Amino acid sequence: EYKVPWTRGNFLVHFLNFKLYCKIGAFFRSYTVFSKINSKNLGSVYESGTFEIEATFENYPFKAPNIVFKTPIYHPNIDEEGKVCQNIYEADWKPTQKIRNVLEVIYSLLSSPDPSDALREDLGRLLVENREQFDQNARAHTKKHAT
Repeated sequence: EYKVPWTRGNFLVHFLNFKLYCKIGAFFRSYTVFSKINSKNLGSVYESGTFEIEATFENYPFKAPNIVFKTPIYHPNIDEEGKVCQNIYEADWKPTQKIRNVLEVIYSLLSSPDPSDALREDLGRLLVENREQFDQNARAHTKKHAT
């Protein structure tokens, strides 16, 4: 397993880092990349936060990377351990896809959580039944853990 230290910067820099590390790691069967996602300017309840993520690549590009949020997040599509619902990006995975596609899905989830594919059913239900309360809880959780 090959571990890359945390990187800093904006979305473009993260994308370039992932791309670079994928090329560096091509000689390894499995490797892990650590990075941060800055959710500012998303226009969502998570926009005040910066979230640390871990992407593990096994048999990439033939298998989608496994994404885990290391920063706690209040999100129906991300479980209590930080694992992202892989069905969202793995179902249509093809070796021609890039890590950029996965990051776009992650950003999309941060902009618009999907209650129909919730890993945390209680949060998915709250999102549907009481969006105002969900948003309030998510903002408070983000402020506490992701700043």
